[in-house]
Amino acid sequence: MWRAPDRNAHQRLKDIVTHLVYGTRRRIGIRSQTGALYAISGIDGSGKTTQATTLCEAFQQCGVRTSYVWSRPGSSPLVAAASRLIGGRARGSKPGEDRTQREMERARRFRQPWVRSLWPWVIGLDLSILALGRVWPRLWLGRVVVADRYVSDALADLASRMGGTEVWRHPAIRLARWLAPRPRVTFLLTLNAEAALARKAGDEWLPLLRRQTEAYRLLAEDAYALDAEQPLDLIADEIVYRALTDYFDAFWTRLNVILLSNPKPLPPTLHQASAAWPSGR
Repeated sequence: MWRAPDRNAHQRLKDIVTHLVYGTRRRIGIRSQTGALYAISGIDGSGKTTQATTLCEAFQQCGVRTSYVWSRPGSSPLVAAASRLIGGRARGSKPGEDRTQREMERARRFRQPWVRSLWPWVIGLDLSILALGRVWPRLWLGRVVVADRYVSDALADLASRMGGTEVWRHPAIRLARWLAPRPRVTFLLTLNAEAALARKAGDEWLPLLRRQTEAYRLLAEDAYALDAEQPLDLIADEIVYRALTDYFDAFWTRLNVILLSNPKPLPPTLHQASAAWPSGR
């Protein structure tokens, strides 16, 4: 390289340094990345799990280390124990069980003062454990976390069962929201209660779905809302494009500066074309 006749001394030195850096990076297999959190939220039946799985696969295909985190109110041992205490169950209904009757009975129990006092603390502690035990450690390790259900879903479920959004101001819930890392983007899949009930083949209680839908509507201000009645592939295209664009536009690490491996920005003409792509589909 130093003897290349068509290069001046400065260009030869640059070629040598670049060759050494790229060769070293290839041999040691190191490529630093920054942690980021993306959440997929929405009423049951809106397609959250499908979209979260697709987004994980898209990041992995780009060589980004990614973790999938699933959560929902009632899924942890803590909430399961509390649900049994108030006469419910943390998991889905048994085969042949009347889901509507079970949810109606549970709604009656949620009107009891001691249950209304206990439940926000249970959910707040559950969210705090999720954030501190499953999300923050992965972000500290520099992984992208895709959350299938997150804080918004817990808040919507809580409001629908407690009869209003004032419960969001409860000390336990405020502490949990403060502890939970904020997603770079929360994708909210919007769907009306009747459509959600049809997708679940009637295995839900319509009044509860309606209350959840209203709670999600109030939470939509801080989210990127998508109509869940669109075809799944169109929704996936939008989510993947938005998330990957957001992540790689902000991608920068000191180690990658040394290894010359931070993504380079698109030329202005291509950047303008890519920004117009979703609306032109």
